[in-house]
Amino acid sequence: MLAPRQRPFLAVHLFLLRGPQLLWSLRKGTGWLDDHYSVVAGHVDADESAMDAMIREAREEAGLRLSPHQLSHVLTMHRRSDTERVDLFFVARDLAQEPTNAEPEKCGELRWFALSQPPPHPVPYVLEALRAYQRGQRYLEHGWEHPSSRDVLAAD
Repeated sequence: MLAPRQRPFLAVHLFLLRGPQLLWSLRKGTGWLDDHYSVVAGHVDADESAMDAMIREAREEAGLRLSPHQLSHVLTMHRRSDTERVDLFFVARDLAQEPTNAEPEKCGELRWFALSQPPPHPVPYVLEALRAYQRGQRYLEHGWEHPSSRDVLAAD
C-alpha cells in the first residue's frame, strides 16, 4: 500500500530589516501563541503565489506596499507541528515606508529589536529560522523526531 501524499500548509514570513534591527509583531487575540513575538506572516491562499501572499500579508499586517523586487527568498523550513507545514522566509531591507500596526485586533505591537537581541518570548520556530538565516542556511527542518534530518543539516 502506498503512503498517503503530503498536503502541507504553505506560509510566508517576512524578516523586515532596518539596519541591525528586525521588526517583530506581538501576537494577541489569535488563540495561538498569543503574547509571543513573531514576524509579519500568514498563510498562502488557494490560487495565490507565495510572493503575492507575502506582499498581501505585509500590507494587511504592517500597512506596507511592497513590490516583488523588494523581497528576497532566504530560507525554506519544512516544519512539523499540529500539521505539516512549509514556511518560506523572505527579507526586505531598509524600506522608505514605516510599518504600522494594521491589525491591532491580532497584534499587540510592532517593535524593532536588535538582531543580536531578540524580544522576550519569540515564537520558537521563527527564532530558529532567523538564526539559520544569519548563518547563511537556506533550508531547515523543524519538529521532526528522526535523526537523519539533523545529520543532513549538520553536514551543510
